[in-house]
Amino acid sequence: MLNSMSRVLPCCRTCASCKAGLEQYCEGGFVGTYNAYEKGTKDIAHPRADLDRFVAAYRKAGGQVELELYEGETEGFFTKNPNSEGTRQAIARIIEFVHKQLG
Repeated sequence: MLNSMSRVLPCCRTCASCKAGLEQYCEGGFVGTYNAYEKGTKDIAHPRADLDRFVAAYRKAGGQVELELYEGETEGFFTKNPNSEGTRQAIARIIEFVHKQLG
């Protein structure tokens, strides 16, 4: 299930992992630069307090993160309720995110 998007930069582009297209395993390390999380307000699998702690820690480590909450949606709302307004909004945000990342 797709509920978050992230971009990982920079990577060394020279180690075996980078050459294999697995930048997230770069031997030189990586910096997670941006994440967009799409969550429902009724998501019991990912309590809001946990999300808030993650967002704070990620930002403190230098990453950018956006947390978008969709009123009334539960965990997995993309697949459980694919025709809901929340799902339509979340997919539109993901498409916008991907377009920004691709430049």
